[in-house]
Amino acid sequence: MMEMLPVDVDNIVLKTFSEFPHAAKKRQDLKECFEFYESKFKEVLRHVPTRWLSLFKALDRVLSSWGPLKKYFLELGVNNCSPAIWAIIKDQKDNPTTETNPTYTELYLYFTHNFMASFQEVLLLLENNDTLAFSLHSIMTQFRDTIVKKIYDEHFGMKVRMAMNKKYLSDEETQEFKKTRPDCLSTSCCLFGKVVPVRKLGVQKLQLLGP
Repeated sequence: MMEMLPVDVDNIVLKTFSEFPHAAKKRQDLKECFEFYESKFKEVLRHVPTRWLSLFKALDRVLSSWGPLKKYFLELGVNNCSPAIWAIIKDQKDNPTTETNPTYTELYLYFTHNFMASFQEVLLLLENNDTLAFSLHSIMTQFRDTIVKKIYDEHFGMKVRMAMNKKYLSDEETQEFKKTRPDCLSTSCCLFGKVVPVRKLGVQKLQLLGP
């Protein structure tokens, strides 16, 4: 699914985390970047590739700290920054963008975060111990309807939609988003059904209801 995106979001999140876990000096430098933005320091969260739904929480943390993180990586420079991260910030070395005017490549981070929010929401419902077996069909049906509605409504998320409305994306970039969005949503929906063992969940919950 992530292979459909022109920006390697998965790798960006992985490289961001790998920069800091065992390097006190780097963490201190990052804290200073948070202080520059007058923001409270937040630890970068780990994403486990074999559990692709963990990407949502990790990406959510990256985006909520993107200003300080971007400042940190820009100060590293091309020779010390991960190529995956440098590829999306290299054109901002002299004039970093803000949260209100993300670049085309940055918008794919927000786009991914937005469509994964629906998956995260339904996953929490399925994993909730209070969710009963007879609710599973309703949950998955509602989830499917939500995805279908997003496809037909051309739902991109607030950041991408604002960029389109302000017309600071080129026609080619806008068309790329319009092409990528339905493919990602529909493919992700199919993958989700394979990743989440709904039948197994149902059996477990039915057992809880047994004598």
